Amino acid sequence: STLKNSIFNAVNHVLRHTELSVNPLIPSTWMSNALAGWSRPFDSNAIQYLLLMTSYAGIGLWITLCVTWRFYHSGMNLSMRRNAHSSWKKRTRQQIKESTIIDLKPQKNSILNKIKPNTAYRALARKDLLTFRRDPAQWVQVIVVFSLLFLYVLNVRNMGTDYQTPFWIEVISLLNLGVCSLALSTLTTRFVFPQFSLEGKRLWILSMCPVPLKKILVQKLLTSCCITGSITALLMFLSSMLLSMSTELTVLYSIAIILICIGLNSIAISLGTIFPNVNETNPAKIVSGFGGTLCLIVSFLYILSIIAFLTFPVAVKLSKAGSLSTFSGAGAVILAMSLSLFLTLIVTYIPLKFALKKTGDLRSLRNL
Repeated sequence: STLKNSIFNAVNHVLRHTELSVNPLIPSTWMSNALAGWSRPFDSNAIQYLLLMTSYAGIGLWITLCVTWRFYHSGMNLSMRRNAHSSWKKRTRQQIKESTIIDLKPQKNSILNKIKPNTAYRALARKDLLTFRRDPAQWVQVIVVFSLLFLYVLNVRNMGTDYQTPFWIEVISLLNLGVCSLALSTLTTRFVFPQFSLEGKRLWILSMCPVPLKKILVQKLLTSCCITGSITALLMFLSSMLLSMSTELTVLYSIAIILICIGLNSIAISLGTIFPNVNETNPAKIVSGFGGTLCLIVSFLYILSIIAFLTFPVAVKLSKAGSLSTFSGAGAVILAMSLSLFLTLIVTYIPLKFALKKTGDLRSLRNL
């Protein structure tokens, strides 16, 4: 009995600290009573507790709006004025400093200025990146796709020992290039194709800005090529290293994936400009139209063509008899890369030419 009494006292001592959770003056008690009351609707005060919570929530919202409107609005205006004033002073000091600097190496600075992107391109690229970062629906999907690709790359080395023969190494290398290319085509169709349409009804404003609309289109193409090309080239390099491919094959497929990246981005941004949908703000709905479907089909055919060209050196390398054995390995590689480069130039130049022509026609922008 003594043990039971001690346990009972200890439990009471612990439960005494939970009396606040059942206090009738706090909202948690109202919520628990309302939820418990719905199980016995004819013998409870569930509706009264629900109305009590609603009324207090409305009062709290009204108090919050009054307080924030009185203090936050004026504070925000003051903060913005101070930021604008400080940035103006900073720019003024920077201009004075630049005007007093003596250029001791004019030739070097001129070369760097030619290589460095100008202010307009940097500002437009920064705007696109900020817009992308502020939309979680966009970058979450990119993270998911590239995470799956990285998992695929990390599991490539778990291939069985039966696939370590020269034949399977060549075949798996081609399939690896195809997987990375198809994933890249999905990304370009999903994220690069809607870039022009997402400008919406503001296109006429862009057409009147000091930067021509053609340069804006080229900037979007260069930005997307740099971002997607760097990531896919890294994936291709890592997968090639994990597959223990030779240096020649690694360099060959890395160059091939860069060419594919340029071609796919050009197809996506060009067809997105030729078939815009400025009335829609959801990128997924923009892609689901005729232009997005055409972009996916053209990208798929382009990837199949590149893979077919790169299959020729593999066939020459593995053939021991027949007409293919008469070709040299280096000649087959040069021929395949030449055809791939020629096809990439075609799919890059022709769609981009039509897209630039459309952006230069103000009448087409007026009808959007």
